[in-house]
Amino acid sequence: MIRAPGVFPPPLERGPVEAKHETIRKIVHLVFGLAIALMVQVTGSYLAAIVLAAALIVGLALQDALTRGVYLPGISALVGVLERKDVPAGKGAVLFIASALACTLIFPLHAAVGAVATLAVLDGACTLAGRRFGRHRLSSGKSLEGAFAGFACGTAVLLLFAPPATAIVASALAAVVEAFSPVDDNLTVPFPVGVVLTLSGVG
Repeated sequence: MIRAPGVFPPPLERGPVEAKHETIRKIVHLVFGLAIALMVQVTGSYLAAIVLAAALIVGLALQDALTRGVYLPGISALVGVLERKDVPAGKGAVLFIASALACTLIFPLHAAVGAVATLAVLDGACTLAGRRFGRHRLSSGKSLEGAFAGFACGTAVLLLFAPPATAIVASALAAVVEAFSPVDDNLTVPFPVGVVLTLSGVG
């Protein structure tokens, strides 16, 4: 079948098994990320940084064991279900924790919480909407529709932390970074959000 350049195939041609797997991944990503954001909000920056640093050390140790083929009851099965087949085991979770830790150390409390919550919501919205509705491909290979969905959901989250203009600017920057950054979006998406929130006086 011949398609116009820059246009995605219809959703039904993407494979129901792959789509279901990615949906589960992103739901877990959303819940995991919002749980971390809530933990940071409730415990405060200092204690949250200690918890996240400990979680990062444990996560790296587990990732190393899984990469070497060590079977970890429960964890190996969970990673097998949730992780993409073409990336190192546990990479997404470890990078998310590392990113949340960096935000907690760099930004004021509420700016850090907003940045982590935006990562949790925007990333999943971009992927799921892009897979379901994506038609117009960007130069990065991601979709314009996915980026817009991420922007809309990110803005909705940020309205809990900042005035509308600030929320729109921060979410727009995050959506652009998510769409075009060559680096894993877990490491890049929250930082423009944290910077904008901090500069706007969100503490």
